[in-house]
Amino acid sequence: MRVNAAADLVEAGVPVAEIPHGDTGTEAARSRQWREVGLGAQILKDLGISSIRLLSSSQRTYVGLGGFGIEIAGTEKLEG
Repeated sequence: MRVNAAADLVEAGVPVAEIPHGDTGTEAARSRQWREVGLGAQILKDLGISSIRLLSSSQRTYVGLGGFGIEIAGTEKLEG
């Protein structure tokens, strides 16, 4: 298991952006986050990806991804 997979992605030239946690309690922030997740899911679907491994510092559940035909096969916990 890789300890710092995010650093590996950055080193490989893959853009990595963190979802801001400062105002996640507001309806606008949740809406913005789900729009971003939906856009990413559409891109993955267009690329023919149906199963992903989630890289995250905490366990997350994305209920709407199934509607795009994408399954989270597992979560790899990042230290940080």
